[in-house]
Amino acid sequence: MKMLLCGVPPILPDIVGRVALHGDSSPLAKVRRKRQLELLHNILHTRISLEMKNRPISLTIIAWLSIVMSLLSVLNALHALNDSASMEILSSGITRLPARATIAIGIVVNAVYFVLGIAILKRRAWARTAYVVLLVLGIVASLINWQPGMYVMVVPGILLAALIGYVLYRRPATEYFHGPSA
Repeated sequence: MKMLLCGVPPILPDIVGRVALHGDSSPLAKVRRKRQLELLHNILHTRISLEMKNRPISLTIIAWLSIVMSLLSVLNALHALNDSASMEILSSGITRLPARATIAIGIVVNAVYFVLGIAILKRRAWARTAYVVLLVLGIVASLINWQPGMYVMVVPGILLAALIGYVLYRRPATEYFHGPSA
């Protein structure tokens, strides 16, 4: 269902208008219409915010960052395939794999991160386990591809992975994933 920025579905004003137009203008009818509108609003608001109400903001941030960053990374990788300077850098020995293999792996990994971000928003408990497994595999790949001077990127990456793993398994996250719609 489409959402406006304020969280009210676009159909609500249409329904409100129909309810307000029908019926007489007596005080009793106005009270009845007001109750109907309040009930409708409460039903829609409860349905819309049920999943978000219990989701820790940290999970929302991780999920949306995963979605956005994975899309940007895939676009960047696709651009790199057609950019001779990028292909030259990747072919210069910065990784132990051929340039096209590095890009292909990056696209696949980022597609998985995209799916995991959506799964976290949809309260799928398996997503956090898969997310941590992918983080660990990323750390292992970084250590295998270790080049002199890469500690500047690898160490912060390890710390960030540890922080994300911690957030995904904190008590509020566990309660969210094992909630009523898990």
